[in-house]
Amino acid sequence: MILASTGYKTVKDTIMIPLSDSIPINYTLSPSINKLSEVVVKGTLTKRYADKDVYFLPSSVRKNSSSAFDALKILPYITIDNVNRKISTANGENVKILINGINSDESELLTLKPSDIAKIEYYELPPSRFATDNVGSVINVITKQVTQGGTMFVNLQNAPFTGFGNDQLRVKYNKGNNQFTFAYSGDYRNYKRRDANSSYSYMENNNLVDKVKVGLDSPFEYTDHNLWFGFINQQTNKYVFSASLTTGIHTGSSSIAQNILLNNVSYGSKSISSNSDKEYRPSLDLYFEKKITKNQDITFDVVSTYFHIRQSSNYLEQAINDAPFINSGDINGNKFSSIIEGIYSIRKGKNLLNVGVRGYFANSNDKFLGSANNEFISSKTNSLYEYVELIGGIHKWSYQLSAGSIYNGFQSVQLQKKYNFFSFRPSLNVSYALNPHSQLKLTSLIDPYMPQLSQLSSNIIFEDSIMAYAGNPALKPYNKYEASLTYALNMPKYNLSTSLNGFYAGSIILPEYMKENSYFVQTFVNQKWEKKVSMDMDLHLSPFKSKWVELDMYGELYKTINKGIDFENNRVDYQYQSSLTFNYSNFSWICYFQNGYNDLQGEILQMNAATTYTSLQYKKNNLTLACGLYYPFEKSWNSTSESYKSPIIQIKERTDIYDNGHMLFFNLVYNFSFGRNYQVSQKKISNQDNDPGILQAK
Repeated sequence: MILASTGYKTVKDTIMIPLSDSIPINYTLSPSINKLSEVVVKGTLTKRYADKDVYFLPSSVRKNSSSAFDALKILPYITIDNVNRKISTANGENVKILINGINSDESELLTLKPSDIAKIEYYELPPSRFATDNVGSVINVITKQVTQGGTMFVNLQNAPFTGFGNDQLRVKYNKGNNQFTFAYSGDYRNYKRRDANSSYSYMENNNLVDKVKVGLDSPFEYTDHNLWFGFINQQTNKYVFSASLTTGIHTGSSSIAQNILLNNVSYGSKSISSNSDKEYRPSLDLYFEKKITKNQDITFDVVSTYFHIRQSSNYLEQAINDAPFINSGDINGNKFSSIIEGIYSIRKGKNLLNVGVRGYFANSNDKFLGSANNEFISSKTNSLYEYVELIGGIHKWSYQLSAGSIYNGFQSVQLQKKYNFFSFRPSLNVSYALNPHSQLKLTSLIDPYMPQLSQLSSNIIFEDSIMAYAGNPALKPYNKYEASLTYALNMPKYNLSTSLNGFYAGSIILPEYMKENSYFVQTFVNQKWEKKVSMDMDLHLSPFKSKWVELDMYGELYKTINKGIDFENNRVDYQYQSSLTFNYSNFSWICYFQNGYNDLQGEILQMNAATTYTSLQYKKNNLTLACGLYYPFEKSWNSTSESYKSPIIQIKERTDIYDNGHMLFFNLVYNFSFGRNYQVSQKKISNQDNDPGILQAK
């Protein structure tokens, strides 16, 4: 007889029992204790699919990050601007941020605990339902399905010696099947030590003129207030209804004072400009999702947004012996838009089929009163997007195929402009798992671009007595063609991604300089084409098991070719960024650097500012304290741009904000939970209108 049980020693015994008799026998099994030298659990923190990559936070990131905003540093090809609390792609494109599929932004990420994150879905190529959102990628942060329902989160970042602050507050409360949320974010800047320098070189009466404007103290300030009220009612596996009301309020003002030199001689000339702007933007989002069967559901989303913007500008250029040049402008714009979308989804095995339709309708009215001209423009914009999307996998292959048709209509009586543009938007994502640690991915798509109202208006805005800005009513939509091949490798101590990318756009809208009477105009024109090829690499390295040091690096080499009607410009440029983090106990020391890099757009070369900062952070339970320096090695933040090979004028502009140089800041993050748990559902549709769609000054 053999007696065996897991965790106990096996007993073997031989018993002799007479036939037709029974003998009671008791056995006691002794525990079997085996000491293992180690237990190795193999897993992965990244899962890659054709349409997205799914990231799970390492324990070191959960421990050392103060918020979900900081935790997103694990994503490749993403730039996190800790100064302005903004997230963008590595090449500067906008990123759409979702939390459980709901429209969100950086301020909400700053009020989300890393410990509440279940996973992060990263769509390097936006899914079909976001085709018309003008974003470079999509990030969807999924929280744990059961989270503490009552929470309060505070995140305060302020500079004691500079007018600089980013502050957030979020409160959630649960009752029954309902969840109520209130959130507030406030950002402000008040810079005193700022100057703007510019120079213009051009021919006048066959003589070369060099006009240089030397910057003096030029204050700059703005405040942003955002309020968010949310309500969710749901029954698990039956339906979800949510409503949210957001209100954004922006006010800002700036002034620029400059001394003017003509051909290196000062004639006592000066220029003074002042600008102010106000924006009010309320938005209502209603969402409903109904599960029809276990594998089928239908979803609707309606978003209505109102924009009101008021901008004013004044410019005075005074010379001792000449009449002054005076220009002023006042823009009063209003826009109302609605987005209506519905999606039917059905899942069978590993395959998911989405069929959706999205309508966009907007009316805007803009009034411009200026020294040069007065203008009133009313316009109607509408679009209809229908799409089919199939997501699935076979063996080592995974795929995402989509096809959609887009109709865009625009009409304005005052601009004498009307167009109806139809386009086909297919996209293809295919990935192949080479082995458990590496993958190849091919992505391609065709994406239409519609000119904005600010690009279509011929309204003239003067920045200088010889320099003005204006739109072009003759602009037409165009298509963008993109493709990339990516290799990704995930190992225990490092993650590596590298890709080859190609871009082409015919009839692309690019800026160009023109001469009008006695001044120059920067406007927009449908040029012949643009081509761009690039190669990039993203590396995350954690060489030690304890994660006491972590390195993140990104680099890109790219070539841009712009073929215009009257010009052809091309450049080879590069950019790189790196972040080094040291972790010890509850302390983290972070050092970040990004070089200044160039962006060629027609006849303009925009040079993006370099960014550096270092911070020391202490985190204990629900409290995080940090202090640091922005731009520790630079005397200022600066932004520069210049004309690029224009045959009629050479322009150089640079703005410096000295308040940002060596700027000391403090950061406090605190959160606590209360109340009952609440089941969090993920939205399948998320819409938002971020384009004011009205005339704006430069």
